[in-house]
Amino acid sequence: MKNILSLLALTLLMAAQPALAQEYRAKPVTIDGVITHLSSTTAPSLYNVKVPIYTVYTVPVLEPRTCTKVVCRDIPGNGTQGDWKGYFTSPHHERAQRLADAIKGIGLKTAEKILETGLYFNSKPRTWDAFSREISSAESTLLARGYKGHFADLVINVYGVENSKNLGYYEGSSCQQVQYACNVWTEKEVEEFAYHLDRQVRVAVNNTSLQDFETESYKITVGMLPQAIQIEKPSAYNTYDASVAIISSAQSLVTFNAIGRNRITLPSEAGTATLFKSEHGFNIALSVNPNYLPKDNDAGSELQLVYRVCQTDWFGGCHKAMIPWTTETIRKVSADIHVSENLLKKGSKYKVWYKLIRTGSRFYNNEGVSNTTDSVKAD
Repeated sequence: MKNILSLLALTLLMAAQPALAQEYRAKPVTIDGVITHLSSTTAPSLYNVKVPIYTVYTVPVLEPRTCTKVVCRDIPGNGTQGDWKGYFTSPHHERAQRLADAIKGIGLKTAEKILETGLYFNSKPRTWDAFSREISSAESTLLARGYKGHFADLVINVYGVENSKNLGYYEGSSCQQVQYACNVWTEKEVEEFAYHLDRQVRVAVNNTSLQDFETESYKITVGMLPQAIQIEKPSAYNTYDASVAIISSAQSLVTFNAIGRNRITLPSEAGTATLFKSEHGFNIALSVNPNYLPKDNDAGSELQLVYRVCQTDWFGGCHKAMIPWTTETIRKVSADIHVSENLLKKGSKYKVWYKLIRTGSRFYNNEGVSNTTDSVKAD
């Protein structure tokens, strides 16, 4: 029963506390878009976005904590060791920030309100008890004047050990720490959904260079204002400049201008090779993904298989190259390359090291992904 009454009292007390601050805040929405080889020749993509807007209140609440009360004998603090961040010697316009920096738990806004009274911290309190009384008195004065920030418990009991040490009051031989369960005033944000804001984003793409099977993606994060747009540019195949133009209070235009094709390494899925026994030795069977055969849009390019055949060692490495690095031009989706039986030693194992490359290409560099076949034993 006692716990229920305490909870009810705490709820009523929280409800009686007006909000410290109120603002409208958007929860940004992210657009996931895709660029294809047709994007440069089609109309801009249109995205209708509903951005949720929330009313955000900052309210004081009592929060259960473990407090540490600092109890010191009534002796003056050590002014030479205490770090007040230059508060007592700083110009008037800097004093609130210096006080907030020196005393953990008050913050700049509260420091400004304390100094506006003209009643506190005109000189350094002599002892920790005197400092604690001054903080408590300052909170009482501000509450009486309508300020709803609670800070005394934070300064004295939650951050009491740090503050007493930082400000020069804590002496190990004359101070002790007493821990106890407490409820401390702190600030909590409360969000309430208010409405949806209709935003419209158009995305235009210029000069992109993509093959018909390639796509690259972008992300556009939309906030409350038309200019509140963050862009994650595509980068897989092209390098882009991105710009944002504000068309109206509800509409923005994002433009991706491709400034150059990234000539990438031909990927491993371009083709696979297999070594197998044939009637007259070994053959290499190559299977090519047709997407990676040169087409009219890359007429100056050639697809090449670069390979060597090795007798393997105990660990599957190349012990001896039976056929040194050799290049074959590939024009079809499959190829069958014979390896002469005269080069093979009966009972030994062989493996092919290979990679596919595209030379003279505007889409690919002259590199490929190295791979190997499984090993096969010669009869």
